[in-house]
Amino acid sequence: MQVFVDELTYQPQGGPDQTIGQLAAEVGLAVPGKPRMVVSLCCDGQPVSQDDLGGTLDRPARDFQKLELQTQPLAAMVRNILAETIDLFDQADQARQKAADLLAEGQTEAAMHQLQSFFGIWRHVQDAMIVCVQAMGSDLDSLDIDGKPLPEVFEPLRKLLADLKDAMVRQDYVVVGDILRYEFDGPLKGWRALLNHLLSAAKNRDR
Repeated sequence: MQVFVDELTYQPQGGPDQTIGQLAAEVGLAVPGKPRMVVSLCCDGQPVSQDDLGGTLDRPARDFQKLELQTQPLAAMVRNILAETIDLFDQADQARQKAADLLAEGQTEAAMHQLQSFFGIWRHVQDAMIVCVQAMGSDLDSLDIDGKPLPEVFEPLRKLLADLKDAMVRQDYVVVGDILRYEFDGPLKGWRALLNHLLSAAKNRDR
């Protein structure tokens, strides 16, 4: 079996039963202090799609004659993801403000469209943040943002989102508009501080 990492020959350290997933993890930690992440995989010259990746990673590496892995520095990937996430965060905030303006103008249908966008983008923001924290090996419970433990940063926004959804179910659009316009600024400020904190930490990883 031949293994190439970033087009260079690589000698696996695992035993004969090593899976491709275990090999990928080994490759990511091959250089002490400089973790990398496998971003693409070819098996016997065939690129592995995202849909097939899970099953392929569970297979023994010896099932193939040639494995080609492409990697990227983990810190750089995290930085890029966080920068994109902050852009998404700004888009979510714009959708929130636009929805409040539309409700004030009586344009309920257009406002609901903006709110759907807000909720969709917000889910991406939360998912990306969790992935980045895990990739950096950080513990969410140990993070402190502007002197506040993370649960205190999370909880106000969680409550607001629940209140917002409840008002939408009741079709009380006056309350929806008020929540959007007046109650989100503080909680969103906390989340922005968290994202900036993580981005700063990711940038410091290479120093």
